[in-house]
Amino acid sequence: MKNYHERMESIRNKSNQLRRTKRRNAVIALSCAGLFMLALALTLFVPYSNTPPSMSMYKDSPYYPVIQKLSEYTYEPPEYKNRYEELVAQLQSWADRKGAELMAPGNSWLDGAVDWEVQEQVPEMEPNGGAAPPTEVTPDTGSDNYEEVTDNQVEGVIEADIFKRTNTHIFHLYGELLNIYSIAGEDSQLVSSYDIHWLLQEAAENYYLGDPQMYLSQDGKTLTLLLRYDSKIDCGTVLLNLDVSNPEKPQEADRVFFPGSFISSRLVEEDLLLFYQYYFHADANYDDPSTYVPLYGWFDELQCIAGEDIVVPEVMTATNYTVVCKLDSKTLELTDCKALLSYASNAYVSREAIYFANPYWTVLEKTDEKITTREVTQITGISYAGEILKEIGSIQVEGTIKDQYSMDEFDGMLRVVTSTVYDRVESNRNPYDVQPDIWLESGQKSVNLYCIDLANWSVAGMVESFAPKGEEATSVRFEGATAYVCTAELIQLTDPVFFFDLSDPENITWTDTGIIGGYSSSLVNFGENTLLGIGYDEERRLKVEVYREVGEQVESLDSFILECNFSEIYKDYFIDRENGYIGLGVFNLVKGELQYLLLHFDGFHLTVEKMLPYEGSINGVRADLIGEYLYILSLDLTVVKP
Repeated sequence: MKNYHERMESIRNKSNQLRRTKRRNAVIALSCAGLFMLALALTLFVPYSNTPPSMSMYKDSPYYPVIQKLSEYTYEPPEYKNRYEELVAQLQSWADRKGAELMAPGNSWLDGAVDWEVQEQVPEMEPNGGAAPPTEVTPDTGSDNYEEVTDNQVEGVIEADIFKRTNTHIFHLYGELLNIYSIAGEDSQLVSSYDIHWLLQEAAENYYLGDPQMYLSQDGKTLTLLLRYDSKIDCGTVLLNLDVSNPEKPQEADRVFFPGSFISSRLVEEDLLLFYQYYFHADANYDDPSTYVPLYGWFDELQCIAGEDIVVPEVMTATNYTVVCKLDSKTLELTDCKALLSYASNAYVSREAIYFANPYWTVLEKTDEKITTREVTQITGISYAGEILKEIGSIQVEGTIKDQYSMDEFDGMLRVVTSTVYDRVESNRNPYDVQPDIWLESGQKSVNLYCIDLANWSVAGMVESFAPKGEEATSVRFEGATAYVCTAELIQLTDPVFFFDLSDPENITWTDTGIIGGYSSSLVNFGENTLLGIGYDEERRLKVEVYREVGEQVESLDSFILECNFSEIYKDYFIDRENGYIGLGVFNLVKGELQYLLLHFDGFHLTVEKMLPYEGSINGVRADLIGEYLYILSLDLTVVKP
């Protein structure tokens, strides 16, 4: 039996062992807590990676440069610095969502407080009348020579239109119908109608067919249709050749399909040039080029454009491709193509080159509080004069380009007019903000003119900010070594007209020729030192005005004003410089009906020749003076003597 001292010693040993066990457990607990806190810190506070993934596994692919650029551009760095910030933002989002749910209709405490009735919006439909059945006529055995009816920007560079003709027949697209008429004065008849809608049934079951256009061969026997469609899943352009050697029975000859959004086209001799946008899909698989490379061919036989035919820019501004295709217009066989990894808003085509305008926003200033950006335009040139398409250069200019008429090539210079109307300012994004604030500020510049030397793609001369601050270019016309530029602040509707002498690009001279009420959406040469302006007056009514060029000034000779709605599409206007006629379709707001307005200018005055009621719409109306008869085309054909 243990004595007292032995028992006390045993108790002390047990106590010491218990303390050591507690200390060991405490150390273990603290170590675990430390490891947990370290793991938590690593989980919550270690910064996310901002480095795009490596694409080296595709280095042997012919599309490797494309893959690299697309990967870099589409890579989205983490929105938050670490997991902690992300969790806080998620909690804040959850709290906001719960608050919104409490305020949503249907909660008992809100019942009856608000009228939540929603009315279904039914879109207005354009009238679409059917064509009359083909009339039995004797086929014309005479010569079917091509007659130009489109007011092309560049001589010899034919633009697609909805109206083409020979000396014996008229071809007119109205909606989804191709109507073919004989040319026989008051005895003219509808020879045949061709419904083009069914041609795209295999493209998509439910689709919208955009405004079709066409070309006619020089022998008048082949009609090339450009059909644009949009469906819920894709969009594309179909080129279709119709044999119209017998206008009573058009027959399909060749077809080709290009997936993507149509931009424009041209016909130069037998070369058909097609420009379209191809959209990069965010879920692209780089192992499958068909998911990220432009395609062409037919629906079940599509091919990828070769990697060597894709131009990859140093600075990328969009994932879209601008694709240029050169085809044999007789067979629609693709002879060459180029794809620019960029977005183009419009194109100007000279006798030898295509110039694409690619607008994008560039950063002017960036601070902790805000980011200020301004829109600039990258212009890229593609030569089509040889057997292959070839990139010839590019340059950046400030501002945006309104349309193809704001660009022109002359004597080795590309002349360009741009508008810089405002800067875009946005608050630096806070991770807790759903959407940053964006507002606009008037830019320091307004309208600019650049002369670009195409020998080295450098600016040889320029005039920046020549219009009043806040104005933009509304219409531009180049004539040889001169240019007229109309600018306007579309709210106030005043229209300064500027004249430029560009004969010496390094020493450009210009003058303000005066302010005209309203503004012109189209300003064209009307012959014999006169200009024709079609646009709006100060009260937003149609104004057709003829000006005389007097040195570097312009003065109004006469004008016509009508309270009506009208088309701003230049090709919708009938302009006969030789005989002094101007025609367009209008909706007369006073009489409440569609009328075809025909004006005549005798050198001094504008007079109304005809105001004929017609069926259709204000868009897509065409007219031509053939012999002593005026042929007006809309839903049907109207033939009158002016």
